[in-house]
Amino acid sequence: MADLIQPRHDLSPSEIDAIEDRLYHYNRRALARDDFHGLGFVIHDEAGRMIGVAAGYSWAGTAELKQMWIDEAYRGRGYGRALLDAFVSEAARRGVRRVWVASYDFQAPGLYEKAGFRRVAEFAGWPEGHANVVLCKTLIVSADAVEWPRGLSAIAAIRVGRPTGRLEAVKRFYVEGLGLPMIGGFEDHAGFNGIIIGLPGTAYHLEFTQRLTPGPGRARRRATTTISCSISGIRQPLPSWRRNLPPWAFRQCGHPIPIGMPMVR
Repeated sequence: MADLIQPRHDLSPSEIDAIEDRLYHYNRRALARDDFHGLGFVIHDEAGRMIGVAAGYSWAGTAELKQMWIDEAYRGRGYGRALLDAFVSEAARRGVRRVWVASYDFQAPGLYEKAGFRRVAEFAGWPEGHANVVLCKTLIVSADAVEWPRGLSAIAAIRVGRPTGRLEAVKRFYVEGLGLPMIGGFEDHAGFNGIIIGLPGTAYHLEFTQRLTPGPGRARRRATTTISCSISGIRQPLPSWRRNLPPWAFRQCGHPIPIGMPMVR
């Protein structure tokens, strides 16, 4: 066997492409999915020279961002975020459920986290003295492609936006308690932290914000308890487990209320 192995450290791009094609042929047969497509966006300067790129692919309900690069002379102008947003938007248009990316800790993991990606793994010592960070962003997709958390009734359309003084508690309730995906968030944006919770099967979301610097007296209390909700097309009353939740879950978290019941203000 050792006689058959020969060193070859300069495989050409065409040879690597041929290997990738063979790997995809196997993967396609294994999953019975033949929907691989390249996914990429570029930015050119006035002379037509490429100064930025976000490139990857979509396949089998997922997308991977393989290359993200901005010319050094053009960094700090928001081009990276613009390319990332375009990549994620196109992935969502294709019905992708999750977008994956890997970034060394000295590259741009913070860029992805600000865009709603979540760290799912971190490998120390890869490369030596640093870490390789794997991040994922879960997207809102069609109702047919998503299973709602067990016991949670389907909602046709809902939009909830409110400030809160208990951002972490709200996050635990919706993400850990109800199993809804957190699709985005931000820190210290105009003096606020925020989270965005996805609603499977809809084009809407829940957004909660918390002020970093409390205002004075009554103004602060009002800012952390006001609820603003618009609800339409809830198909069924909520299941029996609703009765077992504490009152603050509805009073403070702005939980969806079935049609015919009064809204909590």
